[in-house]
Amino acid sequence: FLAGLVVSESEFDSHVLAGIIPLRDVFATLFFVSLGMLIEPTVLLENFLQIGALVAVLVVGKTVIIGAGLLTAGVDHRTATLSALVMAQIGEFSFVLAGVGLAETIIDGEQYGLILEVALGSILLSPLLLRLGPLLVGVAALLPGVARQEASQIMPELGAEVVGRHVVICGFGRVGMVLGESLDRRGLRYTVIDINPAIVRELQARGIRAYYGDAGSDALLLRAGVDRARTIAVTVADMVAARAAIRHARNLNPVIDVITRARIEAEVELLRGVGADEVVQPEFEAGLEFVRHVLRRQGVSARETTALLSHRRASYYQLAEASDRFGEDPPP
Repeated sequence: FLAGLVVSESEFDSHVLAGIIPLRDVFATLFFVSLGMLIEPTVLLENFLQIGALVAVLVVGKTVIIGAGLLTAGVDHRTATLSALVMAQIGEFSFVLAGVGLAETIIDGEQYGLILEVALGSILLSPLLLRLGPLLVGVAALLPGVARQEASQIMPELGAEVVGRHVVICGFGRVGMVLGESLDRRGLRYTVIDINPAIVRELQARGIRAYYGDAGSDALLLRAGVDRARTIAVTVADMVAARAAIRHARNLNPVIDVITRARIEAEVELLRGVGADEVVQPEFEAGLEFVRHVLRRQGVSARETTALLSHRRASYYQLAEASDRFGEDPPP
C-alpha cells in the first residue's frame, strides 16, 4: 500500500501500472474463487432470512451513513448518492478482520460463515444498486434541504450582472474548454457549470462566471442564467447528469438551443428524447474526419467529399439539418 502511494507520485506510475494490471486481474479472479470455496450452501439455506435481513441492514445503513456524511461535508447530492452506493458493500478488508476474529476465538465458525454469506450478498447486490443509481439520485434530490444546501454552496457571488442571450457550458473538460476558448476569441459571453472546484476557481479568477455543482440542479441552472440563455452546451459524458441538465434547461427555457454529446449511438435518441436539439457522437465525428482526410488524399474533390460526409452524418443522426452545416444537399 505504501509502495503504491510512493510510486503514484513518481514519473514511473504509468509504466508500473501497465505491468501490474495483468496481476490485478489474476488476483481478482483468485479472490472470488477463494470466496466461493469458503461459502457453505447449508449455512446459506439454513439462515436465508437472517442473511437477507443483515444484507439489507448493512447496505441501507452504509448508504445512508456515507451519503449523509458526504452531504454534510458539502458534496452535491448526485456525487454523494452514487459514492454511497459504490461503497455500500462489505470491503475486502472485512475478510481479514473476520479471519483474525476466528483465529483469536472472538467469533466462532458459524459466525464466520455468516459474515462470509452477508459479504457475498452485498457484493452480488452492488451491480443492481448501481443500475438503480439514477433513480436513487432523483430520490435524494427530493430530500428536505438538499436543494437549498446546494444552492447556498454555489461558488461565490459575482454580483448582480444581468446575463442574457449567452451560452451556458455544462462541464469544462476538454470539450468545454475548446468551446470556451472559441467563444473568448469571438468576444461572446458564457457561463460555466462544473463539478471540479479547482476549474471553477480558475475560471472565476479569469473573470468568467463559473459555478460549482451538478449541472442537473435546476437551482444551479437558474443561477447560471439558463432561462435567459440562447444556447446550452452539455459537454459532460455522464448520461444521468446530461439528461437531467437538458430536461431542466428545457423546462426553464423552452426555446433554448440545446447541444450535447453521446458516448454511443444508442444514447443519441435518448438525449433527443429529453429535449436536445443536436447530439454529437465524438467517435463517429472522428471517423468522419478520417474519411475526409483519406478521400482528399485519394483525389476526391472537396465538394464530393463534403456531400458524402453530410449525407453520412444526416443518416447517422437522422437529421436533415445535418447537411445544412456544410451548405450542401446530401446526394440522393
